[in-house]
Amino acid sequence: RRGGGPGEPLDLTLTGACVPQEAQEGKVEFKTTVRQTAEGAVSVTNGSNRTWNLRPAVTGDQWSGPEFFEVKPGATAEYTLTYRPLSMATEEEPHVGSVLFALPDGSCLLHALQGVAEEPDSMGSVEAEIPARKPGGVRVKVNNWLNRRQRFKVTVEIEGADPEKPDPTVTLKGPDYFDCPASAEREYKLGFFAHKEGTTKAKVTFTNEDTKEFAHYDVTVTATTADVQGTLRLHGACRQRATATVKVVNPLPEPVVFTSKCDHPCVTVPETLTVPANGSALCEVAYRPVVCEPETTLPFVLSSAELGDVAHTVSLSSAPAPPERGVSFVVPLGQREVKSFKFTHYAEPESQTEYACEFQRAAAAGAGAEAPFACPATHVAHGAGDDGMEQSLEISFEPNAVGSHYRDVLVVKSDAGHEYVCPVTAKCVPPKPQGPFKLSGAGGSVNFKNVFDVETEFTMTTDNPWFAVDRVATVGAKAETQVAVKYGAPEGWEEGKDAPTTGKLLVTCKGSPAPWVYYLKATP
Repeated sequence: RRGGGPGEPLDLTLTGACVPQEAQEGKVEFKTTVRQTAEGAVSVTNGSNRTWNLRPAVTGDQWSGPEFFEVKPGATAEYTLTYRPLSMATEEEPHVGSVLFALPDGSCLLHALQGVAEEPDSMGSVEAEIPARKPGGVRVKVNNWLNRRQRFKVTVEIEGADPEKPDPTVTLKGPDYFDCPASAEREYKLGFFAHKEGTTKAKVTFTNEDTKEFAHYDVTVTATTADVQGTLRLHGACRQRATATVKVVNPLPEPVVFTSKCDHPCVTVPETLTVPANGSALCEVAYRPVVCEPETTLPFVLSSAELGDVAHTVSLSSAPAPPERGVSFVVPLGQREVKSFKFTHYAEPESQTEYACEFQRAAAAGAGAEAPFACPATHVAHGAGDDGMEQSLEISFEPNAVGSHYRDVLVVKSDAGHEYVCPVTAKCVPPKPQGPFKLSGAGGSVNFKNVFDVETEFTMTTDNPWFAVDRVATVGAKAETQVAVKYGAPEGWEEGKDAPTTGKLLVTCKGSPAPWVYYLKATP
């Protein structure tokens, strides 16, 4: 007792200390893969005659459980805990936590929790089909398991590929880093390209470089048959060569040999094309139509075991050939000249082609009409290769009037549709002197032809009386005759005087503007 009288209050000081609650024997252990769940239970026994309504206290972010827990009188109940780790933990460095039950009698039950979180399983599989030789994209839906933004380092591991020597025929790649908002889902795009058909399997890993946590996805991409890479349009006139080129790329460290195929008799492609290592080459497609044909399309394919098929569509169209180089004549009246029309024949090497030859104007005029131009009615050409074979057809011109009005078109055509058109022009000039024609002894003869289409009367004279001819001769149409020329001294010639040995024969008619002149030379 200190101070004060009876009934006065006394001051009492109380002191206490809180000591750590001792956990129950044994730890409640959990094990799962990271970001997956595992459940465990803790048993609580109520030995009283009253119902316990408990509010457990759970520590450790990886665990959760019901907020309230009821235990009947004289009964034992299990409290279920859920373990959902968001980070990996090993047995050496596990996640730790606890659950505390404050009992109505003032005592507590404490249980220690321990969790192991193993590396994550695949977060899912992504499959896609993309045609070979066509760039494509593969989208991976990535979930951010944290309630804060994360930046991931992205790595792509292709199954069966050597990281030191990646397969250059297949590309599967995306950005090196990828940001994902808090607790959100976002698409990550991978670019894909394959040179040939096949299946590519890869593991795509997203790693948080700060926490070392990661997630990975299994990606399978099937490269299907390549689409047609484009259309080559080749248009050419008959027998003219049209070309187009295709660029072929080889990403491999060794040369690749392609074989080519385009089934059309007028299309030429190389049997093989060698593309150098890590390089490219141009393949030429040539089209030389030999006849006009409707527009057509067909496939052109380059194939190799290493890089598969490169397919294009070839669109072919043709037009009539322009006229060939013309043939022209300049011939004196009364003479005949022959020239060659040259053309290149294209056909199968083993074939033989017969051409019909005619002049358009002469054919239109019909039989019996004036025909100053002439050629064989048919021409046979033998097989030729891709470069063709030159042919020669003789054309003759024999005019019957002076002037430059001679024109026609020679058409050389086969049943197969080959056609050559050659313009022919000619000019007839006045007759040129001919000779000298040698006469021996008392005379000789000079060959003369009536170039007209009708029987014609010709007048013949000489400029030297030593040469004598019949003054008038009638010659049939297109007929030839021998003009007799006599050589001898005329009346009144002085003896002992030298005899002349040269002279001229002049032939005239009403249809000719100038005479035909023949030089004569006598040998006494």
